[in-house]
Amino acid sequence: MSENRDWRQFYVAALLETNPLNLAGRVAAAEKAIFLRMEQLDVGSVERVERNAIADAMSSLSVLRKECMSPKGIKAETNLAPGSHLNWARAVQY
Repeated sequence: MSENRDWRQFYVAALLETNPLNLAGRVAAAEKAIFLRMEQLDVGSVERVERNAIADAMSSLSVLRKECMSPKGIKAETNLAPGSHLNWARAVQY
């Protein structure tokens, strides 16, 4: 996987983590990888696609992070905003 897409590997690992005890660490690792990548990106049309994918990924990770901090932990059905389930798909598709 190329350096500019390494953040996606961490992001997918967070999305697929099923153990609530490991989820917070996966989310933190994905957020760190994304922030490091954002520092590398220049403003430009090519990077705009990746920036949009990163924004979608951060939105999805935010939901996961909130669930990690919830006293009830991860729920079987999380109430997401309409269309937010598409964010992770767009980020992974990039």
